[in-house]
Amino acid sequence: MGRPRYAPGDPHGPERFINAFWQVLARKPYERMSVRDVVAAAEMNKNSFYYHFTSLDDLAESAVADLPLHNIKQAFLTEEPPRTVASRTLSTDDGEERLRRVRLLASRNGTALTPLLEQFLVAAWSHDEEGHTAALSADDEIALNFVIGGMLTIHRRTNDDDAIPALLNFLGSALGQACVARLRHIGEASA
Repeated sequence: MGRPRYAPGDPHGPERFINAFWQVLARKPYERMSVRDVVAAAEMNKNSFYYHFTSLDDLAESAVADLPLHNIKQAFLTEEPPRTVASRTLSTDDGEERLRRVRLLASRNGTALTPLLEQFLVAAWSHDEEGHTAALSADDEIALNFVIGGMLTIHRRTNDDDAIPALLNFLGSALGQACVARLRHIGEASA
């Protein structure tokens, strides 16, 4: 069998499978997803899938790692008010797509993936600009997990149309501002 031919600009192997992963996750809970579903959505074959990934879990980890989660940390470390930062960050095309994907991972549709998302968010927050892991204090680690869990709860408890307004309302509240202040403290400590 010959190598697949791609039109210029078409995504290749791993990227096609990652895109297919998000398409399938939008329709079906991760717990019911199969490699066959992803392969069909990618219009590829199983051999190609297993050339790039060892399992569906491996693909899920690659898809989450592919999200630009470090941008979230950078946005929150500015001196702007949290509502302004969130509104600006989420109103871009890639911000909306990133939010849609985070919502898929945090929703009831992807509950098995929520711990993976939390792990990557904590890692994004606890790494400096060169990618080195900062040693967080136990208190900072607990606070970081608490705030991230709370933010993901907002996504689980709202529908698509209400997610951004709910997040902006939370960030405008006294508790939201305290959470952002703590995130900034943790982010500056790990910079």
